[in-house]
Amino acid sequence: MKKIDWVFFDFDGTLVNSLGVMLKSYHEFLNSFGLSGSSSEFETLNGPSLPEIVDILKKKYELKHDPEILLSKYEEIMLDNFDLIKPIDGRTDLLEFLKNNEYSIALITSAKEKLVGKFLKKYNWNKFFDIIITSEFISKSKPDPEIYKIGLEKAKTNPHQVLVFEDSQKGIESAKNAGLHCIDTKNKTSMELKKILEI
Repeated sequence: MKKIDWVFFDFDGTLVNSLGVMLKSYHEFLNSFGLSGSSSEFETLNGPSLPEIVDILKKKYELKHDPEILLSKYEEIMLDNFDLIKPIDGRTDLLEFLKNNEYSIALITSAKEKLVGKFLKKYNWNKFFDIIITSEFISKSKPDPEIYKIGLEKAKTNPHQVLVFEDSQKGIESAKNAGLHCIDTKNKTSMELKKILEI
């Protein structure tokens, strides 16, 4: 029996294999200034919005360029690399299962709308989501609960009717800080996630 009405999904690393592309973009951005990054530093940037990431890198590496120019450069690199992103195995089937069983679905991501939108259009995923919350909606990034609280407001539901799927620690903390039950999707197959919903 269906015990919840809504499923909230993170995007990067939860629905799509994007972390490799994000790492590639991070290195390309720094390399364009003759700088080298590290995998450990990149891990700390999994959660913040792109403007926040650019601000962090600007301060750490003392980049002299205007923040808007830096952001535009990073976005351009991300857009060029976004065609490399693909759905995680079985995620399309999982989304179809949810729709067929009359769940409402929200996409809750710190990514920018034009980046996410490019992917959703390419794979015809817009049809799955009743609500899409991107970085343009928020002023504070994960682990702050703001983005999930906005999701709750848009869904017009209560926390007990929502299940969240997240892959990063900051994302999990964000959902839990908003009073939501969250499942860590890391190392879980789409079939395993489907079984969780069928319990």
